[in-house]
Amino acid sequence: VAADCAGSAKPGETGSADHSMQGVQEPRQVVWRRLCDRPRLYHCHNFLTDEECDAIVGLAQAAAPRSLANTGPAKLRVELDSDPGTSRKPDEAAVLRRIEERVVALSGIPFHSAELPWAVHFTPAIIADEVAMADSPTRKELHPSNAAVVKERQNVRNKSSGASSRQPSVSKTRPRPRGADVPTAESESPPEAHEAQPVRMTLGLHVDTNNCRERRWLTFIIYLHTTPPWLGGHTVFPLASRRGTREPRGGKLSQLRASAELLLASGIHHTGQAANPCLGPEVRSAAGHLLAHAEEIANIAASNSGGEGLPVEQVFWAPGGPGMAVAPLRGSCVAFLTRSAVAAGAIDARSWHAGAAVLANQGGNMETTLTQDCVIGKWTLQKFREVPPEDAETRCSLESFAKQHGDLRPCYVDNVHFEVACEEELMFGK
Repeated sequence: VAADCAGSAKPGETGSADHSMQGVQEPRQVVWRRLCDRPRLYHCHNFLTDEECDAIVGLAQAAAPRSLANTGPAKLRVELDSDPGTSRKPDEAAVLRRIEERVVALSGIPFHSAELPWAVHFTPAIIADEVAMADSPTRKELHPSNAAVVKERQNVRNKSSGASSRQPSVSKTRPRPRGADVPTAESESPPEAHEAQPVRMTLGLHVDTNNCRERRWLTFIIYLHTTPPWLGGHTVFPLASRRGTREPRGGKLSQLRASAELLLASGIHHTGQAANPCLGPEVRSAAGHLLAHAEEIANIAASNSGGEGLPVEQVFWAPGGPGMAVAPLRGSCVAFLTRSAVAAGAIDARSWHAGAAVLANQGGNMETTLTQDCVIGKWTLQKFREVPPEDAETRCSLESFAKQHGDLRPCYVDNVHFEVACEEELMFGK
């Protein structure tokens, strides 16, 4: 793996499918920006074309048991298989295989059978009262028609999910924290200020080794649809610090880092698990501390997005730091490492993250945006890369693999030329 931040590959040098000889079209140029080192995180525009986004949504619609416009408040998860025999439209399955080629080339290892398949996630919007959204920048009061939905989301954050390490091919579940697989107990004492129930971060925070997937090291989140960022839906990383800038001094970052490290040391990979009555109050307090900071970032990111018709800020950095929020814009992708060399191959305590809820105004524009079955919400295609079992027989070998595969690789694949650069090099032309 190249140690330099910037890099590129010439056509034919890297990648399993060189389409440049077909003479169909010029290669697309896509630049991955390395935005921060802890966690090691990259972002790019135009990872997928509009046509590819439509094809993936078509695959999800074909695999879903019912219309995606009728999911209600539930989050829908649909697993996808690139085998043309399992798809109604083989050409759409071919699109997924081409995306697989890109991910394999960027991550440096082929897919293997121990990994979970691709999955499309659709999170429908919650309708929020327009006046309350304008008057309450820190806590959005919800329209009565959705109050029960949010109350349910808050309750299930601390209840058992019964999640298994392998989810079924299609699942439609009520919103709840992934991996919150422990019993809960109501606190008899008033909650601390930072333990107030969130409105945007209703699914809690997690690291991607959640649900007993200890070998996960690299995650790709691809946005299939532009969700207006003033409605939310950002992917929030509350401990990320912008590369090339000084980290904030004082106790804020230290306290957040201590909270994140305490959770991992306690075997907690999802904040919902911290409600276990067998754990001490300091664990619950640490989870609440992280969640409150993420909620603040999500609220500010949405309120600073300007509104309809104004330029979209795709990556929002928390003022004074730490923390960042990535807006869901069609075709873009964020890739980040849960395990990397900067964390010595161990789980990076600064890789905690989650998706924020989408809050739509009462009476707002809820018209279809992709097809008649596609309503406003958040659409993503996700892939978790896992260390091959033969390279993870011991903790030492697992961490050694993660250290050796700690960067995205510049490559040329599927007629796309991927470059990798640090953000400051793009800003200053280095």
